[in-house]
Amino acid sequence: MVAAESHSGRLDLFRCFRERFYADEFLSGKIRFGYLQHYRTNYESPRRDVDEGSGRIREWRGDRQAAVITGTATEIVESPGEVSVDSELGNFVFICCLTAPPDDKWAPVIRDFGEFVVRISDPQRFLLDIQAALSDDDQWQHHASVELFPVEYSKDELVPARGPAQRQNDAIRLAIAQKLSKYSYQFEHRIALISYALPIPDDAQAGRLPPEHLYVNIGRPLEYAALVKL
Repeated sequence: MVAAESHSGRLDLFRCFRERFYADEFLSGKIRFGYLQHYRTNYESPRRDVDEGSGRIREWRGDRQAAVITGTATEIVESPGEVSVDSELGNFVFICCLTAPPDDKWAPVIRDFGEFVVRISDPQRFLLDIQAALSDDDQWQHHASVELFPVEYSKDELVPARGPAQRQNDAIRLAIAQKLSKYSYQFEHRIALISYALPIPDDAQAGRLPPEHLYVNIGRPLEYAALVKL
């Protein structure tokens, strides 16, 4: 089974599970999301990644300026050079991890994510179904947005110069879906549920802390998804 394009040009995506029970649950329309920060410290290896939830790149900036002070005089001069850019998202984010490896790259993906593989033949419809199924009764899902991001394996890498608009867009995207290059074999894509729940001022209020996992119940089996044998 290959991560091939379907007849409409869409890229098929895959969700892997370690247990058949969770694959069947997913196929029934119960979609589990994990709290992004949870992967930093609380998840079992190899899924644990202390760098999750932050974007870090290096960029050559030709528009940098510096102040040169001579005595009481200050002169602004051009000072192109390399800068480090860090970004984090203030929202609570929950992710559903997908993958799309080439057909000869499945072995390490299965090792990390699990041997029970579900193929999603219409990712865009899946995204719309999740958005439509968000529960207004769940503070984390109420008015949340749902986005699909391919993971970029560029953390701490030098990237080409970017314009202001791209920098702004990248700040959100990389905070959610950027990993170190050593994970590039995972070919990961992420559905991000970006919550607009209010910040929690006191971590002692355990009842208001984000859950490690939450479910979005689409309410019917996924007719565009099926368990596949690799």
